[in-house]
Amino acid sequence: TGESGFHMDFDDYQDDEDLAGIFGMGAGDVDDWVHFCIFFDSTPSVGLTEFFHLQLARLWETLEPELDAYMWHRDPWLVEPVLAPDSNEPETDFVPHLSGRIRFGDNVEDEWFVVHLMMRLTHRLGDATARVFDNDGDFLLMEAALQLPSWVSPTTSTNRAWIRDGCLNIVPRSKDFSGSLTLKEGLAAVRVGDGSTVARPGVQKALQRRLQGYPEKAVSMSTHMVRAVLPRPWAVVLSAFPQLVSSAVDHLPPDTEGLGSRRLPEKAKVSFQATEMSLVNIRLTRCQHARLQCLRMRPPAQFSLSRWPAPPGTPGDSLTRPRVLGANLCLGLKCAYMLDSRSAAMGFVRAAGLAGAAMATELQVAPWQEILRNAPVPLRAAADMAYRSLEMAAVRSVRSEMDRWFVLACASKVTLQAHAKDDDDSWMEVSMEELDASLQERAKEMEEFHKCREQRKGSRGSAGDTSPTSGASDDAFKPQPRNIAKTDVDTQVGPAQKAEGGKSVSERQGVRFEEPPVEEFSPEEDEELRAVGEKVKSLMLKVSSLEGVEGDTHDDGGSEGDDSDDSGHSGASPGDSASEDGEADPELLKYMRDLDTELEGVECEEGAAEDMPNSSHVRVDLPEVQLDSDLLANLLQSYCSETQLQPGPASVLFRELGLSLPG
Repeated sequence: TGESGFHMDFDDYQDDEDLAGIFGMGAGDVDDWVHFCIFFDSTPSVGLTEFFHLQLARLWETLEPELDAYMWHRDPWLVEPVLAPDSNEPETDFVPHLSGRIRFGDNVEDEWFVVHLMMRLTHRLGDATARVFDNDGDFLLMEAALQLPSWVSPTTSTNRAWIRDGCLNIVPRSKDFSGSLTLKEGLAAVRVGDGSTVARPGVQKALQRRLQGYPEKAVSMSTHMVRAVLPRPWAVVLSAFPQLVSSAVDHLPPDTEGLGSRRLPEKAKVSFQATEMSLVNIRLTRCQHARLQCLRMRPPAQFSLSRWPAPPGTPGDSLTRPRVLGANLCLGLKCAYMLDSRSAAMGFVRAAGLAGAAMATELQVAPWQEILRNAPVPLRAAADMAYRSLEMAAVRSVRSEMDRWFVLACASKVTLQAHAKDDDDSWMEVSMEELDASLQERAKEMEEFHKCREQRKGSRGSAGDTSPTSGASDDAFKPQPRNIAKTDVDTQVGPAQKAEGGKSVSERQGVRFEEPPVEEFSPEEDEELRAVGEKVKSLMLKVSSLEGVEGDTHDDGGSEGDDSDDSGHSGASPGDSASEDGEADPELLKYMRDLDTELEGVECEEGAAEDMPNSSHVRVDLPEVQLDSDLLANLLQSYCSETQLQPGPASVLFRELGLSLPG
């Protein structure tokens, strides 16, 4: 908005509708985002365009080492000036600033890397203050929730959490007003600089623990090198612009309407034919690699393994996975091209590697270099990068960018090289020891939290503090144990283990639960429950006699050898379903057969009405050997949906049973 002319409408920038069509469902968390705003102390009232162009160059120069090393899961780094308020934002509470929004999708590390960048930026630039939040709210306060003052809540924390001088600042509540603040009020309180807004050490440690190892840890998690077999032009493009891989992964799998099989527009300059194949290294984030490994789809014939050859002189059997990966990436790029996804153009902002250096002459130069003519060379180079990001954000069609760079790649003479093998992906396996260590660490945090709360509560009580915040608020923050955990687990496991001399789950783990209050019933309700219990007991005796099992009618205090009837059926009466010679009652058997027939007919009618498979009800009066047609049909359907490259659970099950089915 304003004089820059580059402002991006973030709502228009999102591709959730397109991606929802691709995934065949709601886009889920593919558009989870993190938003950040950067304010400067000496913002002038005039000449805002030149001022913020200079601040953009300073920002890119400060963060260039981290930005060069990191790869984003979905959207790349984009910051732009916001010089005027939005239509739904009050003008009286607006301050010109730099703003950015990044969609991180499945990879939450992206938003924490943004936090790291904001802390580094505010530490290096003493006149900058940043605010970071996501679609869930102030996630920094959520991360340090166990260390926050008891008065902090979603209703009182608005515009109170800021990043200043490389650490988190929380504007304290005043005696006169403890609710939410306006943006200008919160920003003014943080800019005082007297240290009163710096969050307590426990809060800072919680954030430092989450950011431990950054930026090296973040860069490591955003780097997984794999080999891919691609047509040479696309190999050059992806080598020069690795961020473009995010757009390809976003559009996998294609929709069921045959998007990947459609013909390209007549004016298209790109081609996705498997010609002039090259083996090249492709950079993925770990999250992208895991997603591609779990991808299950039947690609269009054009992108099938049989039509995706290996490079000349290379045995195809040794490059099966690179060929599959290359075919899938080209399929994703074609889907992005066909859908003309707007955000895909951001993949062309930053060039990398030898291929990027060869194409650097085609990249744009900032037209506002005049204001930086006396600035150092690194600052002018950062200005060019800032300008390109703004220009790509304003692009409404990715087709023109793909056409442009594909033509340049066809004429490029860059030499492509690939490693002998892919990076190790053993990090995808999580051991039970690692999981237990994480759970124990979390349990320790909760114990320390409760201990601290009790100490504070005790100190307030000894001091005679009867304010509303001393006792009630502490209990409100204290999570209560769920008795249902003990009830559900011990009911299922406890009796069997105790019969063998063992202990229940909760007893073995040393977990103490409060017993739930016993619900009392009226005499009428007791009598009704007793009658229902007798009916259930009688029915169970009849069913057990059909299965050849004697009903256990011993009292709790009886012994196994206490036989009260010579017939072998203790407690049996003439009205029971079993006769004295142990045979079932013919009338009851006929009644059960009638019920089976009626139930089977009803299930068939319901299944036909709802277009569901036939009933799987098993008749008890049929021969012992039965074939479950539903189970067999589902197994065969699952097997037919698999590909020979990526066998699924049905193939594994058949192999374990020693069955070999035709491919």
